[in-house]
Amino acid sequence: FRKEDVVVLGVGRLVEKKGFLYLVKAVREIVKKQKHVQFVIVGDGDQKPLLEKEVKKFKIESYVHFPGQIGYSDLVDYYNFADIFILPSVRDAEGNLDDQSVAAIEAMSCGKSVITTDFPGYRLVIDHGKDGFLVPEKNTKKIADIITTLVVSPSLRKKIGKAAREKIIKKFSWKQIGKEYTELAKIRKYIDAG
Repeated sequence: FRKEDVVVLGVGRLVEKKGFLYLVKAVREIVKKQKHVQFVIVGDGDQKPLLEKEVKKFKIESYVHFPGQIGYSDLVDYYNFADIFILPSVRDAEGNLDDQSVAAIEAMSCGKSVITTDFPGYRLVIDHGKDGFLVPEKNTKKIADIITTLVVSPSLRKKIGKAAREKIIKKFSWKQIGKEYTELAKIRKYIDAG
């Protein structure tokens, strides 16, 4: 990649419910105006051939990269290398959906601007426009618009990423979760005592 490139990262199994097909469709629109952007989609799965076919069809091979499955311990390097993280989850043909991905929280903890689908589970973690972005399901135009806004605004990326990291540390760190479980146990003990 070139020094001036903005790197957009997606991490997950390459299956329908992860929604990467909608990211690939958005890339086609983004690169018409933004030439200094690269997309890295980490993972493997039954949709990989379809995604690669779409990339070739749209002639965006120089913008979209599929490094395959990456060891979990190496993912942090990808998060830290990226500027933006996206997981455009959808409800698949069987009704399955990915409504709360660990990858989105990991990216937030690395201080990245995160874009994901406006599903209830993600709303628990992301306050749209403050510490991340929520997009309507399968809306390639909205995906393209938010990515483009972040690509052209390093200061916005930094502001959102900083707020995302602060939120994860404050509300979703292991230490904080441990405190909440301890409080729940105290409440349960009180209720059981009658």
